[in-house]
Amino acid sequence: MARALDVVSIIDSRRDRVDELDNQFAFLLMLLGMPSTQHSLTDFTAVTYRESCHQLTYLAPKQQELCARSERVLPSVGHGARMGIDECQYQFRMSRWNCTTFGNTTSVFGGVLAASEYHYNI
Repeated sequence: MARALDVVSIIDSRRDRVDELDNQFAFLLMLLGMPSTQHSLTDFTAVTYRESCHQLTYLAPKQQELCARSERVLPSVGHGARMGIDECQYQFRMSRWNCTTFGNTTSVFGGVLAASEYHYNI
């Protein structure tokens, strides 16, 4: 019986870790899928910025906390995402799928794939 409980607790902890990774993945996809003008919060004061982070309902509570810690968090993540897109485009420049962005956004995925579908396919 104790061994069965150990297995259940291991499965639960792994499930929690997968949920955490899903939230992080969704956050990064959100940044990749939005034009920079929509997720740029650098014009706000520190207090307004913190309040704004907690109003971003598409972020998980832990992501809202991380966002509110410093007004440099979202711009840094956005910069990292841009670097990732640039590197992806460079590495796959000769491939059929070369991380092309759509329209005037930095969205690699466009409206073709939902985040969950993309995550599932990976």
